[in-house]
Amino acid sequence: MGGGQAPFINLIKATGLTTMALDIRRTRLFYFSKETKSIYRVSLHNHIKPGLRTYPLPIVSGWIDIVSALAVDWATGNLYWADRGYHRIMVSDSLGNFATVLHYTNIIHPQDLVIHNVDGSDPRVERSDLDGYNRVVILRGNIFYERPLALTIDYDRDV
Repeated sequence: MGGGQAPFINLIKATGLTTMALDIRRTRLFYFSKETKSIYRVSLHNHIKPGLRTYPLPIVSGWIDIVSALAVDWATGNLYWADRGYHRIMVSDSLGNFATVLHYTNIIHPQDLVIHNVDGSDPRVERSDLDGYNRVVILRGNIFYERPLALTIDYDRDV
């Protein structure tokens, strides 16, 4: 077994893994463990950049609860996550530094950028700029039963 396979072995042994995000540009994988309530980062290609840690490194812990989604901004490497437990969407750099709450009002069980209101009073899908500004409702109405769990970007129409 080569040194490049270690991250996969460690990841398989991880308990309570609930969500992952891949930063393909920087060959890093992020994942959340519900057992430790931590977000981890692991390098996937030690042979490309010698000296990188190939085992999971906890980067965010202690003030997160139930992370339901992770996403990486490919341009900046910033990590975004939806915390269902604390009802907020947050962002930090790839080391877990400079963590900032982007949204915390009317956030009920966030899943990616989909807002699912448990009581059904105002279910909606929203978007915002990556800094949390310009929050816009894309879809509002009876989406309670359809429960969208993922979104995609239409690059042709820029929406």
